[in-house]
Amino acid sequence: MNTIDDNIISNWAGKLDKESFFQEHEISKTSKTQFTHKRFNQTNIAPCTQLWKWMVIYWDGSVVLCCADMFSQTIVGDLKSDSISEIWNGPNMKSYRNQMVGRKRFEVPLCQDCDIHLSWHNLKEYYDKDGDFRRDRKFIMG
Repeated sequence: MNTIDDNIISNWAGKLDKESFFQEHEISKTSKTQFTHKRFNQTNIAPCTQLWKWMVIYWDGSVVLCCADMFSQTIVGDLKSDSISEIWNGPNMKSYRNQMVGRKRFEVPLCQDCDIHLSWHNLKEYYDKDGDFRRDRKFIMG
């Protein structure tokens, strides 16, 4: 299986659409509209890294895009007909990953209201000040 390029993650780590966040904060101070996590999520184009972290497989062998897909809305493969490697590196996953890299998360219906991607800032804990991967840190999986 292909692994995620360390440079792609390090380019995301620690970045935030600060201008959008600041504007929302200022609006909330002067208007009756509450600044909420949900509102920020709907304006923040931060990509989601979940598509590089794990594969979600249902009991029947269907593979869905993400752990947030509880109702199998976005099936990306089927283990009854394809291997794990074929699905992981296949055109469906590549297409969705390209959308994330292109910061087009809102074009994926499943991702429009999701806030799992906001945890991407935690990835900076795995990189040193030069942006190099810290080998002394362990991911949850290992």
